[in-house]
Amino acid sequence: MPTIQAEAVVNDAHTLYLIVEADSRDRVEGFMAPFAQAGTVEVLPASSCEAVIGRGAAQARRRRRAGHCVLRSPAVWRCRSA
Repeated sequence: MPTIQAEAVVNDAHTLYLIVEADSRDRVEGFMAPFAQAGTVEVLPASSCEAVIGRGAAQARRRRRAGHCVLRSPAVWRCRSA
């Protein structure tokens, strides 16, 4: 059974966002099906910030070993030659 982790309504837009956790996309789509009676429903895969940061850190380590440029902070690029 899908679980709603968080919800929010966009001010003045009549748009509802739900963070729903389930073991498959099909279960989320089935859970969201009744909402389609009120408007458009879009199910998008997502990850927690922690998971995205973890993937980014792993990719950065691989790129540094391969000699690619890596963004260290929003304003600083560090590059290594191959």
